[in-house]
Amino acid sequence: KGTFVWKQPVKKILYLNDHSRGKSIGLGAYFNSTGAPLKNLVLEKGVMNSCFYVRDKLGLSADDSIFSLVRLRVLDGESVALEYCVVPMKFFHDINNHNFEKASLYDYMQTQNHFPVTFEQKMTVQKATFPITRIMKIEDTDFVYVLEYVGHDKDGNTVEFTRSYMRCDQAVYGYEISR
Repeated sequence: KGTFVWKQPVKKILYLNDHSRGKSIGLGAYFNSTGAPLKNLVLEKGVMNSCFYVRDKLGLSADDSIFSLVRLRVLDGESVALEYCVVPMKFFHDINNHNFEKASLYDYMQTQNHFPVTFEQKMTVQKATFPITRIMKIEDTDFVYVLEYVGHDKDGNTVEFTRSYMRCDQAVYGYEISR
């Protein structure tokens, strides 16, 4: 007797990405492996004026060119992640000709023999702010995972710096303790 209220649990992405032990896959590869129809919208791409922060992350001099790629990842019509990625042009001369709406950045990097195999990474959770809220079409009361990683190829070259904003209502992160 009485009123019972039950809320359908939200289906969240469980994205386990362990760069430290070679178990990582990119977000696009993860969705491809699950059969989910991830759509990649390229919001911006091209050679950027390098700023000190980006040059420092990539270990570049002021003379080195940097390629910037900004993508919105969309699943079932809803934003899942917003990714800002920069790579040194010296390793990826023809990167501006690559179609990142159809093909993976990591697949491209592999064809250039500069696939990232080791990473420095950090993750924080923060309240979504402008312009992330506008681009991802989320509220300023929503929270996002902020993942930053710097990738190095097999020769130790720094080949990528990415900052990714992923909706907390769309994803769950986990960790594994090993002895």
